[in-house]
Amino acid sequence: MNLPIYIVSLKRDIERRNKINDVFQRLNINFDFFDAIDAKDPQNKEIIDKMRLSGVGAEMTDGEIACTLSHQLIYQDMIDKNIEWAVILEDDVIVNEKFKKFLQYFNLSEKDKLKHNNLYLLGGQKGLHDYPVLGQSLFRKLR
Repeated sequence: MNLPIYIVSLKRDIERRNKINDVFQRLNINFDFFDAIDAKDPQNKEIIDKMRLSGVGAEMTDGEIACTLSHQLIYQDMIDKNIEWAVILEDDVIVNEKFKKFLQYFNLSEKDKLKHNNLYLLGGQKGLHDYPVLGQSLFRKLR
């Protein structure tokens, strides 16, 4: 089983797309860009405002709401295509050989340990205090 890899990226951000494409080609990792909802596109203003008015994301920026909606669209795509597991990355992700080893290791031995209907965060970001146990244990084994 090869994990599908989605990379969330604004269609207009050609420079980021080229950069991430070069890295993934060099590592020989297949992926697909998923066109993110662009908060700066006036056509998306209505859905962003509707979400904010519903009380969801009231304290979020337009960009954060658009990013959240983009991820929800990926989850729907996974359901529509009957994809059980996938890796979802932002287009500013930093990947190297360790990521490739993670994918190989995961494909071989770890998927049966995952619980269905769970979401696993394997990386981090500013403000994200928890370091995922699964990601931590897999990366420890790869050292």
